[in-house]
Amino acid sequence: LVSPDDTLPLIYRSSPQELKDDCGCRSVTVAHHIGYTPGYRGINWEEFDESVTPLVEVCSKHGCAMNETAAYPYYHNMGPRDSRNTVYEGLRRGYHFGFTGSTDHHAGYPGSYGDGKMAVLTDKKDRESIWDAMINRRTYAVTGDRILCTFDINGFVMGSIVKHTSAPREIHYSVKACYPIDKIVIYKNLEPIHITEGLFLKPDKADTRFKVRVETGWGNNKDEPYRFTCTAHVDDGKILDIEPCFRGRSVLAPSAEEDDSQDEINKLDNRILSCQDNVAAWQCETFKNLSTLHPQTSAVILEIEGTPETTIRFDINGRTNSRTIGELMAAGFSGHMKPYHSQAFKVHTAVSASQYTVEKTFTDVNGAAGDFYHMEVSQLNGHWAYVTPVWFQ
Repeated sequence: LVSPDDTLPLIYRSSPQELKDDCGCRSVTVAHHIGYTPGYRGINWEEFDESVTPLVEVCSKHGCAMNETAAYPYYHNMGPRDSRNTVYEGLRRGYHFGFTGSTDHHAGYPGSYGDGKMAVLTDKKDRESIWDAMINRRTYAVTGDRILCTFDINGFVMGSIVKHTSAPREIHYSVKACYPIDKIVIYKNLEPIHITEGLFLKPDKADTRFKVRVETGWGNNKDEPYRFTCTAHVDDGKILDIEPCFRGRSVLAPSAEEDDSQDEINKLDNRILSCQDNVAAWQCETFKNLSTLHPQTSAVILEIEGTPETTIRFDINGRTNSRTIGELMAAGFSGHMKPYHSQAFKVHTAVSASQYTVEKTFTDVNGAAGDFYHMEVSQLNGHWAYVTPVWFQ
């Protein structure tokens, strides 16, 4: 239950409708980790009411419930993903709802990187504007990286319910990713009708924007955090943006039997210290990776305006390295804090704007009443964006 008001009470009721009606303030319910076995956990599409639940969670720490073959299957102790309780099934049934992502970080680190986030399309970054976007389905879900997406048809943005006419449908989309784009797929009634293939997105000599990801972590420190303090100095260029990709310590299912030392398990001092035209600074605290498939690393993504000759000087806990953007486009590099089983850093291969930005328009002339269109974006690092449909009545 989500509300923009400060008076939301903790109450118990036997249905989402009653919960919304009796809470005494503006609210919506959001369907959480919907993809479990019907009747056991997850959503009940037979009882779904889009006026009560305008938002449905596509992805969270539990996994991704978009469809049976989506990335991030369910491996929580609640059980496997079931195709009968996926987002695609709800869309097949004709429901209208916005897509959201949720971190669902039980150990108290909201927004922990890689578990899920919601994006909203709004003119202002204030509470009322964000609330208006949520109740009108102008939302989309990302699994981790903050992939910027727009999607509209004849000017009607994501989440719109449009009256069908015989007019051709001009479909416009743009994507600004955080890593090389793998694919962008536009679906009509859950069937692909337009694909941008990332293999064909090559660096352009005219590009003046680049993204550089700096990742830190690794090592054997399981219980105590390891502090990284980092700066990036740019010569003959400009830092346009810095995106944090900070993780909290991952706890899958906290137990009431655990002692209260768990209460501050994620009291971590992760933050951007400063970001100016020519220098950015940040700090983060990391732990040993849970396994070779479960990272606990943190990162930032720098967007830099410059040329292949622009130089970036990295200082990571006193280890200093300099590279030009041209050199970073050829190869990233890594380094270690100690000689053996050490905490480490990785400066990823730089990405040129032509590899992470796409904007296109195309026309569908075969529209019918009942059609709906949505967009899915994948990056080469495995992160996704799922963009809410536009429906035609």
